Amino acid sequence: MATCFQKAIEHAFKLFTRKIALPVPIPTEDLLELGSLFNQITKEELNLSPDILHERVPGPKDPPVTYMKIIDNNVMTVSVFILRKGSRLPLHDHPGMYGFLKVIHGSVTIDTYSPLDQSHFNMPVASLQNLHQRFGRKIPAFPTRFENTRTFSAKDDCAILTPEGRNIHEIYAESGTAAFLDILAPPYCTERFSQDGFRPCTYYKEVEASFTSAERATVSNLHRQRLVQISKIVTNNQQTLHLGHTVM
Repeated sequence: MATCFQKAIEHAFKLFTRKIALPVPIPTEDLLELGSLFNQITKEELNLSPDILHERVPGPKDPPVTYMKIIDNNVMTVSVFILRKGSRLPLHDHPGMYGFLKVIHGSVTIDTYSPLDQSHFNMPVASLQNLHQRFGRKIPAFPTRFENTRTFSAKDDCAILTPEGRNIHEIYAESGTAAFLDILAPPYCTERFSQDGFRPCTYYKEVEASFTSAERATVSNLHRQRLVQISKIVTNNQQTLHLGHTVM
C-alpha cells in the first residue's frame, strides 16, 4: 500500500507535469487538493534519524541548517530542511514557482510577503536618496505587501506559495530544532540560458522607505496590508546551509 508521502509525490508530479505542458496558472482547488495530501505526511514516513532531530546546543562548527534531498529533477524538487534553535533561512524569493512547506518536527515561524507591480508602486525619490547616502551607492528596492507572521507546527496544514502571491518569505526556528518537508515546482535554476528557464534564488532585506499618501491608500483599499520595500542582498548561503544525507 502506498504511503501518504508516495501518494502526495505521485499527485504532485502529475500536476506539475501538466503545468509544464500547459503553462497556465494552477487552479486553487488543485493546489488545495495537493496540500491536503502533504498535510498527512509525518516524519516517521521519511525515515529521519532521531539523532539529527535531537535537541542540543549547536557547537561552533555545527551547521545551523541542514538540507536533505529526496527528489531533484526538472519538474520539481522535494527536500527536508532541518533548522537548529535560533537559525533561519534569510528572506528569499521563488521566481515563477509553486511551493508547499509542511512542518514535520518542532515549529518554524514564517514572515511572508507578496510582490507588487513595480509600475504602480515606484520607490519615492527621497527614499532612494536616503538609501544612497546610507550605503554609499544606489540601492534598488522593490515594493511588496507584508502578509503575516505565522508559526507552523507539525499539527498545522502546510504553507502554500504561488508565483503571484506569498512568494517571498523568511523562515526561522525560535523554540528548538525544527524540520520541514519542502516541495518547489518548477525548481530553482541558476543556468542563465537553460531551456528550463532561469530561476535563481535571490535574498532580500527590508529597507526603510516612505510612500505617498496615494500609494498607501491604494494598498490599504485593495489589501488592507502593510506596504514595505525590500532590497536585494548578497549572501553566501553555503556558510549556513549544510547538505546532509539523501533521505528515503
